[in-house]
Amino acid sequence: MFWEEHVQKLAATIASIFALGLTLPMTAMAAEAAPKFQSGQVVAPLYRANLYVRNIDSALKLYRDILKLKVVSDGAWDPKEHGLKTDVTMREVILSAGNPALGNLALYEIKGQKEPVMAAFLEPFGHTGDVATVWSTRDIWNISDEVKKAGFVVLSPPVTLLENPDMLVQSVEMQFRDADGFLVNILQGGIRKDAPEAKTVKIPDQKPEVMGTRENTSSEARMVRFVSKATAEPVYPGQRLTPMNRTTTFGRDRDKSLQFYRDILGTNQLMSNYWKGIGINRIKNVHDLEQWAVILMMGDSQNGNIGVYQLYLEKVTFRPPNNAPVPQVGDRGLVLVTSDIQGLHKKYKDAGFQVLVPPTAVKSTGTTEMMIRDPDGTIATFRQSTPSK
Repeated sequence: MFWEEHVQKLAATIASIFALGLTLPMTAMAAEAAPKFQSGQVVAPLYRANLYVRNIDSALKLYRDILKLKVVSDGAWDPKEHGLKTDVTMREVILSAGNPALGNLALYEIKGQKEPVMAAFLEPFGHTGDVATVWSTRDIWNISDEVKKAGFVVLSPPVTLLENPDMLVQSVEMQFRDADGFLVNILQGGIRKDAPEAKTVKIPDQKPEVMGTRENTSSEARMVRFVSKATAEPVYPGQRLTPMNRTTTFGRDRDKSLQFYRDILGTNQLMSNYWKGIGINRIKNVHDLEQWAVILMMGDSQNGNIGVYQLYLEKVTFRPPNNAPVPQVGDRGLVLVTSDIQGLHKKYKDAGFQVLVPPTAVKSTGTTEMMIRDPDGTIATFRQSTPSK
């Protein structure tokens, strides 16, 4: 029944494809559908993350071939049609994790960029300025083997960051860099001793490294954690990952980032935790750093969220944010569907954020779009259905 219900929900979602005019060329996977707004919100949960890569075919070796995201469309993307003043050409590949309205990924390959292309950061440790896509799976050990075999830079194999004595099987996560240096964080939940499945589950042969204990790692809640009633997205049939849990920035100015994603958008805080110790350092392959982690929800959602993290006590220098007036190779972006694009435009402009494109009608999609750079240079694209005349 569980899978039947989710497949039925997916079919209903695909049936609403034309609701926002966010359609793409049809393939085996239908097309993009309309995200759902939650009560009191002017933005829906994260529609997708965008990565501006050096070579799409290289990027697909990870996201399509190993992580098994499904290609929805592959074709030219005209920057001028979207209000960008540039002569570059772009190829766009959109990939889905099974729900076309939530938590997907787009890759953009830029040709003809006149400015020097920034070298990819491929060091095996995390740092301020990093961005990550975060996904859940039930197959983390095989993914780990395949990622390592393919030669990707691994920051951490599957490890347990903080051991929970109530768990029969501990939760694990891993982190590595894609071909362009973007972080990929894979999570796999554990099983509690009192859970129904604990009586029949086969204990994995793999024994994760347990780095964090109550003695060497602390997690201080800076606010009461939001008690979510939402159901997490499943791993859909034919997929290896759930739709994206969140996209995360390791930012330079936490308060400015929170102004951008929490205060102006009116999102809810799922958590605000301050971490110290071995466990939280292990996943980034660093030492003696501390981290403030905030996760923001567009309502009450287990998937499609935004992480605003800040690292402290770093001894390495990091790049300044990109403030180019158009997307460039190495940029990261995200797409949010909104019901108040004009209101958001005024708020971001009044707050001094960099507007790349003001609200502009995009005829080919039937939407109005705008692009804003956040404090770390991430390009936030907002979309709203263009009313019929």
